Amino acid sequence: MSLEINPEIKPLTIRGHHLEQFFYLLVDYYKKPEKFAIRLANAIKHQIEENPKFPNYDIDVLGKTPEEMQLFTDNITKLAIMFLTFPDDYPIQIVFGESDDICQACIIGKHCRKVSAKYDRQAVDSFMPIKDEYTLGSLKAHMRSHFRISTPQAD
Repeated sequence: MSLEINPEIKPLTIRGHHLEQFFYLLVDYYKKPEKFAIRLANAIKHQIEENPKFPNYDIDVLGKTPEEMQLFTDNITKLAIMFLTFPDDYPIQIVFGESDDICQACIIGKHCRKVSAKYDRQAVDSFMPIKDEYTLGSLKAHMRSHFRISTPQAD
């Protein structure tokens, strides 16, 4: 069954290899999108191993200055708030080999153009069964069902 997507509404896009971040947001940070963004930025900043395919990944994502890192964190916080608060019928599109809304938060983002559709697909296949289009509510429900989790209701 295909979803009826309003062409006037830009879907929230999620790359295959970023899907796991939204799972963590849903499960661990559903009341704290700012903490989610800070955790993500700090994890990138303090990577122990450099990926030879993406040298200077941390700078590509976070920039070089504290102000740029704050901009990245602010961008991710806004995206997290969207994911947590947009209506359940808001369209979501899972993409492969294309930039998504997390990529748009990157300060430079060169690595985003180098990640392959194959890598995105492999990341999804190892994470959970998925289709390409969801609504926000159906994606959250699919994650909760697949991983047998419950998210406490917001206060």
